[in-house]
Amino acid sequence: SIDSQISSSSATMSAMMTGVKTKKYHISTNGNATSTDCKSLIGNKTKTLLEIAEESGMSTGVVTNARLTHATPAATYAHAVRRYWEADSDIPEDQRSKDCKDIAQQLIDFSYGDGIEVALGGGRQNFLPNTTVDPEYADKKGERLDERDLTQEWLEKYEKASVVWNLEQFNHVDAKNTKHLLGLFEPKHMNYEQQRHNDKAGEPSLTQMTEKALDILNHQNKPFFLMIESGRIDHSHHDGNAYNALYETIELRKLRA
Repeated sequence: SIDSQISSSSATMSAMMTGVKTKKYHISTNGNATSTDCKSLIGNKTKTLLEIAEESGMSTGVVTNARLTHATPAATYAHAVRRYWEADSDIPEDQRSKDCKDIAQQLIDFSYGDGIEVALGGGRQNFLPNTTVDPEYADKKGERLDERDLTQEWLEKYEKASVVWNLEQFNHVDAKNTKHLLGLFEPKHMNYEQQRHNDKAGEPSLTQMTEKALDILNHQNKPFFLMIESGRIDHSHHDGNAYNALYETIELRKLRA
């Protein structure tokens, strides 16, 4: 079928990050892993550029206006046979029993170097237990079944660490005194640039997140790797919304200034 011949963003980004082609919907694996068995990851993970950077003593960061656990950012730090396994609740029960690690968990449990210094984007629901009410929306909760609060674990894992979820908190982050910053500004994807002003809690733009990431990484006083994604351009096109796609592209272009 035509669909079977077209790649996905997960496989494409995985190839870019690892130099190894993989199967559709896979995250940083080689072609020997199978999408029906997470145990097939054993011996078939492909090391990513971000992992190599951390291993080499560099600082690292990931910035996106999509979910931090979405395919493109995930391919920089995670390994999975299904891109959709963003929280443990997304993994089929028979695979959860095999100790499969969901993508959000892999961001927190990341073991290369001294850990990812900056991770900014959406996807808050994948980091919070399903018993925890979202800090921004009283009618929403996290989606984790394992009762782990990964935002708290980030704070416990790193020294001089911060977790932020709104614009005020983000603006108060001191780049000189913050070594590890996790920003989760929406339960799912962040708002489109043209709708961002409607967010009562406030959320930073792609440009603001990039500038903050660069400030923190520059203060580490060593080389760094930073992946920046404007994922909402893609989503606009999926929706057939040229207006949003244009303004998302304009926002991305600001990064060249």
